Amino acid sequence: MEEALGNCKAKSWRRLSKLWLKRLRVSRLPKATFDFDKKKIHELEGDLSSVKERSDKYNKKYKGLKEKFSTGKSSDYTVIGDNTLILKDKLAMCRTSNYSKYVEDILDVLFNPEVLGNSVIRGIKGTTKSVLDPKIINDAQHHVAAKFSISIQLVRCAIRQKLNACHKINKNMD
Repeated sequence: MEEALGNCKAKSWRRLSKLWLKRLRVSRLPKATFDFDKKKIHELEGDLSSVKERSDKYNKKYKGLKEKFSTGKSSDYTVIGDNTLILKDKLAMCRTSNYSKYVEDILDVLFNPEVLGNSVIRGIKGTTKSVLDPKIINDAQHHVAAKFSISIQLVRCAIRQKLNACHKINKNMD
């Protein structure tokens, strides 16, 4: 028994049997599969490189967009309030002669007329109208109040007037 183990690296029968089983498994595989595997590996490497190139392209595009909008500021947008974005061109077109006209123009930029006609500033029980987004409304109120040095109550009154006017227009259209 020691003679059989003497030439082998294994120091026990168990280890020797495991080594022989491994050799038998490898020797039973046909040689053609190794060539096929090399060809297949080469094809898969080519596919993998093309997928990586496409992935890198999209990652660069995503990173560029993420950097552009990560601060919430873009070259085309300006921030009013804390987190409401408005296109600079549209904000520049708002009439600044009077705060009520400015409120009307900003609401037209932020919301479409149908939403304005079917909404209220604050939700009241029993109303069927939806509530405008409070964050956007608060940002617009504070922006207008700071720009014209007026109270927020006057801005709310101008918003209500705009909502009522849009409601009347939508009602007459139907």
